[in-house]
Amino acid sequence: MPKYINADKMLKEYEHSIYDTTDLAEMLHYMPAADVVEVRHGKWIELPPFKNIYTCSLCGRWGEYHWNYCPHCGAKMDGEQNE
Repeated sequence: MPKYINADKMLKEYEHSIYDTTDLAEMLHYMPAADVVEVRHGKWIELPPFKNIYTCSLCGRWGEYHWNYCPHCGAKMDGEQNE
């Protein structure tokens, strides 16, 4: 699982370090992870034979196609696939 860091905090730590800053890898190792959440991408899929009834491609729950996010799983409805 990737570790995300706050780049601004890392640069500030690097600039104000009293230690040898040549070992950047060690500094990165001990930098606390940033509080982030992975964005899930999905798309609305029309449910035939119903009109204007759509289901989320990730969780399968129904919703209205004009919503930008699935109200059930939080997926961003931009039609892209997760990696």
